[in-house]
Amino acid sequence: MRKKDGSFYKESVVKTMWNVTAKLERKNIVKISAMDPFNDVRFKSARGARDAARKILQMNPEKRKESSSAFTYKVLQILKLYDENKPGGLQKKIFHPISYELAFRGGEAANCLTDFFQEEKFNDRTSTNRIEYNIVFSKTCQGATDNKWLIRNTTNEDICPVRLYKKLLSKRGSNVKTNRLFLTPNREWQNNNIWFKNIPVGRNEIAKWTKLSVQKAGLDSVKFKFTNHSHRATAVNHLAKVGVNENQLTKLTGHGNVSSIKPYLQLDKEFHEEIIRKMRNSENNEFSVSSVSTSASSNVVSDQQQASTGSIINFNNCVFNCKNFNN
Repeated sequence: MRKKDGSFYKESVVKTMWNVTAKLERKNIVKISAMDPFNDVRFKSARGARDAARKILQMNPEKRKESSSAFTYKVLQILKLYDENKPGGLQKKIFHPISYELAFRGGEAANCLTDFFQEEKFNDRTSTNRIEYNIVFSKTCQGATDNKWLIRNTTNEDICPVRLYKKLLSKRGSNVKTNRLFLTPNREWQNNNIWFKNIPVGRNEIAKWTKLSVQKAGLDSVKFKFTNHSHRATAVNHLAKVGVNENQLTKLTGHGNVSSIKPYLQLDKEFHEEIIRKMRNSENNEFSVSSVSTSASSNVVSDQQQASTGSIINFNNCVFNCKNFNN
């Protein structure tokens, strides 16, 4: 199926259109031809042929859909690339930690609003140094989601997401009317002290931030696919390595099923080396195969020596007198 501009629809779109149309016309088709398209053998065989062709395409590396790669280094290396005393540097410096610690999806940063964040306070109205994040804080959002928090980094204040978020809000002048979090930097900010325009950063521009950052950090962006979704994959990988269970991971990522986070779990070389090291250390315990075989061989030798001397050999359930065999 072609669009008006001559391009083809995606396969998923065509599939959805076909299913919706078939369901709407199902009753009419059954009445006219007495044939159910969802149970007819010819339709099932056609779908089977389509699925077989799809599997063949998935086996082809050039046609396979490539998922976003997780970072093999800490986010701190990216944060050192940017100067928070500049509009563009400040936005990118806070973009990476909140995308990582809140496990943002690829396009979540582009849709992020200041309304999604609320400073948490005690009963006496003093700050808890935590920023609560939830999309339901926006009046236009419907449906409940789990809360997440930006936590103060007491060990490294320079990359503290709470501090950076508050600084970003303080630089939004009175000219800013939009509630989008990331805004277009003002080139004349040094002259008029207006850091940002009342224009959100474009989605395509934000989509490039991670890829450009990893290139500056020296990572191979040709061999590996790095996108804004890589922050989400990195968060899941790091949490899985330190022992966070799958049910807790789904609370952070927002998945409804634990099986949905399995594509994010990528086995890198450092994690694999740690697994092999644990496997080799297990060989040194007292229940290893080598120790059991050694003890078994020593028992055989002692038994043979006792038999040659004509001594009595004791077993668990019986006693043999070797002198009788010698006679």
